Amino acid sequence: QIGDLIEVGGNTGWVRQLNIRYAMLATAAGRALMIPNEELMSTRVTNWTHTTNRARIDIAVGVGYDSDTKQVIALMLEAARAHKLCLKDPAPACWLREFADSSLNFLLVFWIPDVKEGRYGPQSDVMIGILDKFRAAGIDIPFPQREVRMVTPKGGA
Repeated sequence: QIGDLIEVGGNTGWVRQLNIRYAMLATAAGRALMIPNEELMSTRVTNWTHTTNRARIDIAVGVGYDSDTKQVIALMLEAARAHKLCLKDPAPACWLREFADSSLNFLLVFWIPDVKEGRYGPQSDVMIGILDKFRAAGIDIPFPQREVRMVTPKGGA
C-alpha cells in the first residue's frame, strides 16, 4: 500500500506510487526507485509496516573468553533498556550464541515502536552504550589476531 516501508532486491524505501507497470519507492537517501511489478511478484519483498510499525533491532557483540557471561548479558540489557525507544513489551533479550575462534558471541535484540523513524539511530545509540558499559567494567571486545610465521627452506636462501 502507499506509505508502506518495503525492502525488495536490496533496496529499502517508502511506497509512494503504485502503477500498472511499477511501484515507485522513495529511499532514505533521497532516491526514487521504480520497481517493476514483475520484480515485486517474483522476488522476496519485506514489508516492514504491513501489520505493525514496530521493528526488532539485533546487535551482535563478541567479548573475550575471560569475560563474566552473566555480567555481559546484564550490561547489554541495561544499555538497551536505557534507550528511550526500547519497548518494554516485548522486553529486550540477550543470549550467548557462539563460541567463536577469538570471542564469546552474544546477540541482543530489542524492539522499537516505529520503524519509519529509523533503526540505525537506536542501534548506534545502544551499541555506544554497550561499549561504554564494557569499558567501565573492563570487558574486552577482542579483534582477530593472526600470527605469521616465516619458514626458510633448509640449506638455502
